[in-house]
Amino acid sequence: GPATREASAARLSAGGLDDVHTITLPALARLHACSVEGGGCWIYYSTTAGAAMTAQEVAAALGVSQARLIPEYLFLDARGLGGLEGGQLDLVNEEVAAGDASSADWRPPAGTDGTKHESLADVLVRAVQVVSGTETKLSGAQILVIAPDGAALGVLQAAVEGDDLRSAAALAPPPGGVARLRTAPTEDGLNAVQ
Repeated sequence: GPATREASAARLSAGGLDDVHTITLPALARLHACSVEGGGCWIYYSTTAGAAMTAQEVAAALGVSQARLIPEYLFLDARGLGGLEGGQLDLVNEEVAAGDASSADWRPPAGTDGTKHESLADVLVRAVQVVSGTETKLSGAQILVIAPDGAALGVLQAAVEGDDLRSAAALAPPPGGVARLRTAPTEDGLNAVQ
C-alpha cells in the first residue's frame, strides 16, 4: 500500500534504534556534545513517538537526567503537508521538493481534514520559537534538539547561515544524523538530531 510520511515517523523502528547507537551517539561523541566533561546538555524533543524514544535512548546512553529532557509539544512537529499527507512517499517528496524549489513561501495543497499545510517560511517561524525559548531559559547551555523530520532543522540552519530557505533540505541532517548549529560565534551551539 502507499507509504505515508506520518506513519514512518510514528515510532522508532528497530532500524531507527540501531541508528541511534551506530550513527547518532558516535556523531555526538565526535562533536563532544552532551558530554559529562562539558557539563552535559539539555534535550528538547518532539513529542512524536520516534523522537521521544530517541531522546530517551540518547539520555540513557549519555547519562542525561530525566529533569533535562524537555518535551516540545508544537514547535518541533513534522512539517504539515496538508492534502499530500497519506500519499505515496516518493511522489509526495517529489512534489514538495518541486514546490519548495519554486519559493520558500510555497505551501502544499490544503487537505480536507484540517491538516496543516506549511511553507518553509512557516516552519522557520516554529523553529525560531524553539531557539528563542531555549536562549531565554538556558543561555550558554548546550542543547540537543531532536525532531521527527529535517524540516525545522534544515530551515533553521539555512536561516542562521543566511542562505535561501530553499536550501533547507540539503542542510537538514539525515535520519539519525547530527548537525551542530552555531547561533553566534562564541556559543557552543545547538545540536540537532533527526
